Amino acid sequence: MLSDFPVISRLFREMEKYDLNYLYNGEFNHDLTGSILSFAESTMDSIGESTRIRKKVYFIMVESLQNITRHSETGQASDETPGFFIIQGINNGYYITSCNKIQKTTAKALRSKLDMVNSLDQDNLKNYSAEILQAGEISKKGGAGLGLIEMARRSGNKLNYYFEDSAGEECDFYFQIKVGPSETVFPVSQEVNFTSAREFFRLMCDRSIQLVYQGNFTQENVRGVLGMIEGKMGEGKSETSRRKVFNLIVELLQNIYKHGDARIATADNARPGIFLIGRKDQRTLLYAGSLIRNEKIAPLKAKIDHVNTFDKEELERFYVAKLMDEDVPGAKGAGLGLIDMRLKCRSSISYDFIRLDDSYSLLTLGLCIPD
Repeated sequence: MLSDFPVISRLFREMEKYDLNYLYNGEFNHDLTGSILSFAESTMDSIGESTRIRKKVYFIMVESLQNITRHSETGQASDETPGFFIIQGINNGYYITSCNKIQKTTAKALRSKLDMVNSLDQDNLKNYSAEILQAGEISKKGGAGLGLIEMARRSGNKLNYYFEDSAGEECDFYFQIKVGPSETVFPVSQEVNFTSAREFFRLMCDRSIQLVYQGNFTQENVRGVLGMIEGKMGEGKSETSRRKVFNLIVELLQNIYKHGDARIATADNARPGIFLIGRKDQRTLLYAGSLIRNEKIAPLKAKIDHVNTFDKEELERFYVAKLMDEDVPGAKGAGLGLIDMRLKCRSSISYDFIRLDDSYSLLTLGLCIPD
């Protein structure tokens, strides 16, 4: 049923180099961009990020998200705009990457504008910004390249971009900014990160993945993740179906931060993990990966297999008995969370264990929920 476990393992290994990874591929609207900004702000606040860096990152995220929602040229008459967005952070430094479609006929002018901005030092960027403001050359979409200039000024870095050709009249416009103190040590160079970001986008498109969050899970940031998801995922389905998907997401996220293991103990009891949402053939696919000590694998595998053996009636009786704490053979330690997930999704819980080292493995649970 679910065959993306190797992909999830690969994503976890590649993203584990960073403290924070958030990727979204899908339709953008005002509410979603607000939720992404709110989540990033609360995440940076929870890790004690400096006000100076928070303001820079927030500004560049706003501009990048506006590039998607205001400057995409898809020809669609809709309040929602397709696009791709990533923020990755480590050691007070961040890579912020976006992608949206533009007309090939406008790519040349955009490239010239980007090259112009990249050719200027900080003093000349400031002068150029003042000249544009004085000239009042504001485009129909509300910008005159001022956003690009301000991103270059505030980040202190060059604007990284790439146009990927495709069939038809449109091309994919990738854009990336690096933000952070000059002394920040990133796990990979910006060039390598930018290439990886484009590969992530293609992978998410190929695998119908809409959202990936990888990082440390705590009770606080799980609320933020849920805030981004609520009201966006499951659009077009019934309220009952939406509520079922959302409840299963809550269950999976709680499973990470309540039952996952951690290599390093932290004050906020954070647990490293990865969470993904996909859509395929009118089904919602949910994946949640967390660390597990290798000695725990066999007993947990037995629990999941045991829960998967029940049909609907048996599962309901088992759940009630477990709630009433009856002495039911096999019930002890089965885990109400696992039973509850099976009851809600009405299909087996898929799982996989990928050994990471001599002490830990990556446990991934997968659920498939038809519309």
